[in-house]
Amino acid sequence: MKYCPQCNQTKALSEFHKHKQGKDGVRPICKECRKAEPYNPQAQLNRYLKSAYNITLQQYDEMLLEQDSVCAICGSDNPGHYGRFSVDHNHETNEVRGLLCNQCNVGLGALQDSPDILLKAAQYLLNKGHYGKSHV
Repeated sequence: MKYCPQCNQTKALSEFHKHKQGKDGVRPICKECRKAEPYNPQAQLNRYLKSAYNITLQQYDEMLLEQDSVCAICGSDNPGHYGRFSVDHNHETNEVRGLLCNQCNVGLGALQDSPDILLKAAQYLLNKGHYGKSHV
């Protein structure tokens, strides 16, 4: 069972569209309410940000302005993937850290959000990769 804040009713999970990124695997608004609702991408994005990261679209936009509309890591103004910067967050505490381009977000995820692994990767590049002399 899940509560729909739009119609203020608790309904079976089958009454909600599936959504892989949702905490419970379904969308926050029931099928009936989503169908009746006019298409408003800003409202949908606001709901997603609120449910996934507990921030509003206004807070997202303020963070982006604070970052000069660039990725917090590489400084790129190209967000990639969905045309919006990804919300980077601590997966244990869910605390939002900043907004990243898709490449930096995927990179951190691939390195398991581990500063130790990231430092080892940087050291590897400095010693053997693009920035240092190759020993190959």
